[in-house]
Amino acid sequence: MNHEEMFEFPDGSESMISEELRDLISRLICSRDRRLGNNGLEDFRQHPFFAGLDWEHLTEMEAPYKPEVSSPTDTSNFDISTISPEITPCNTQPPNVTAIFTGHHLPFIGFTYTMEVFSPIVKISPIWSTLLVTICEQLQDEKLELQNRLNDVMVKLERKEEYRNGGHGQLHQQISCETTSSQQEKELIAQLKDEIQILRRRLEDETSQHRVPAKEANIEELEKKFKESKEKNRQLILDKQDLQKELEDVTSD
Repeated sequence: MNHEEMFEFPDGSESMISEELRDLISRLICSRDRRLGNNGLEDFRQHPFFAGLDWEHLTEMEAPYKPEVSSPTDTSNFDISTISPEITPCNTQPPNVTAIFTGHHLPFIGFTYTMEVFSPIVKISPIWSTLLVTICEQLQDEKLELQNRLNDVMVKLERKEEYRNGGHGQLHQQISCETTSSQQEKELIAQLKDEIQILRRRLEDETSQHRVPAKEANIEELEKKFKESKEKNRQLILDKQDLQKELEDVTSD
């Protein structure tokens, strides 16, 4: 396999693969006279990709990533790419040295590695950077939501504590006020209904056409007040129900 001529980095990989890593890979698949290792391990020690690596204690260091494999030919950590029909990865022995080399017997032919863990040396692509920012924002939103829910729980606990300390009288007073206001609104609604009916009867009795618009305007105004009062009364009833439910929740504890 002529890696020097056939191997190439995929388009758009500049942001993911550093120049140091590109040079390292290129120096491993080049011609023998330029290949890393001609001067022994010192070639790798001096390469920029390994800058900062503690070579003296290398055997004692823990690997940054340990892929799980079940056998020397395990390809579960690779993605199956489009394979030519004539390529059938298998565990057969290499062909005779006199045969033309095809590499079909090699277990890794037809596979490509998907990097799941980024090395600190490799630059993160803008796509991954955007994804990480999105995840962080989602976590912040979830944190804020949980904080708000916690605050609501604390407020309810404080209200229950106030009830135990005699604050339930204030709740009863609020319910009583809401009940009084609701009754007053009901009386106002009934009064407005009566006035509307009276004006309608008067309007029917009027024969003078120039007075009709004024009467109709009065009726429309009263109908508007009626609707507003009716809506206000409905809201007062809902508020009263909420206060009663809150009082029941507090007393149940």
